[in-house]
This record gives sequence, C-alpha cells and structure tokens, in this order.
Amino acid sequence: MTTSPAYNPEVLLQQASMSNLQRVFVQRDFTEGTAVRFQTSLPERLTGKASIFSGAVSLNWMPALNLSFTLELLFAGLLYLKAIDWVLSLTIRRIPPEEFAKAISDLNAMFDKAEALTPGVVCENLTGCLTAYLLFLCMPTHYERMLDKIAYRVIQLNDQIFMPHGLLMIDPAERGLRMIEICILNSTDSNTSQQI
Repeated sequence: MTTSPAYNPEVLLQQASMSNLQRVFVQRDFTEGTAVRFQTSLPERLTGKASIFSGAVSLNWMPALNLSFTLELLFAGLLYLKAIDWVLSLTIRRIPPEEFAKAISDLNAMFDKAEALTPGVVCENLTGCLTAYLLFLCMPTHYERMLDKIAYRVIQLNDQIFMPHGLLMIDPAERGLRMIEICILNSTDSNTSQQI
C-alpha cells in the first residue's frame, strides 16, 4: 500500500500525539441498531462558526453600579469579544458539511459491507469452524480485510478532504470503533476537546 507524498503517516502521528491539538469526536450512531455507524452531522467546532459566545450574557456578576455605566462596560466588552470572535473566524477554515457527511457516509457504507452476511463470509466461517479456526492463522477474516480497506480509505480521505482543511481523521479502529477522532492541526488552543 503506497501513500502519497502529501500524507506522511509518521509526521502526522507525531503531530497528532502533541498535546496542543484540539480534538473533535464524532460519536457512534445507534439509530439503526448496534452496527458500526457514525453520525454524519458536522460537529459545531468544525463549521468555523464555533463562537466564544457559548452562553447567554448574565448581568448577575456585575456590581451594583450606575446602570448606564454598567451597560456601557458590558457593550464595550461584548464589542471587544465580538471582534476577537470575528478575527478567529477568519483564521478558521473548516470543512463544508456536505463533504464531511459524504466522507462519513462512505465509511459507514464500508462498515455495512464489512458486517454483511454474504455467501463468501458464510463459507469462510464454515471452513474456519471445520479447521478448528486454524485457517485464520494463515489468512485474515473478511472483517479484518475490510478494516484494512477502511484504514486505507481514511488515508485517502485525509489526503483529499481533511488535510487541505487543516484536519486529520484518525482511523476509528484505533479508538476501538467507538468514535472517530478528528484532530485540528492548525489550532492554537491547548486544552480544548469537544464531543458531539
């Protein structure tokens, strides 16, 4: 299996293991049962619309000062925060929702194919059973072969879709098929992690 020059796994894994990366997790989708499927909705952190205004503004923390002075301070502070938010949004170039949904749907389809009960899979399992599963010492199972194809597809998706947007998708098999981890490579925050 050859990789393109733009995708150097050693360098990317070294970058992904650094502690200053933000990570976004795409959780499993259990709406259609317990088969391995992931949510196709784009996490808010990847939209470029994640704002520093996450909650409503509360006036309870303000001292009992002149109301007009307090409102002027509040307005000036909000204006300052909005300016910072605007500058941050200019530097964040994230993935379009359609591309993200297509990439995750592609992985979901591959997992569906891995778990499909075909005559070849039935024959493979019967042969394995008849040989006391010694057959699987010589050859990988259908599911293992599909996991290898999925790992290669993740590499392709990183090259084509995620890396141009400053993102790195980690193979779901490395997280026990519980979630897809997406690292934000050009992030400056050091301690943030978000789950959807």
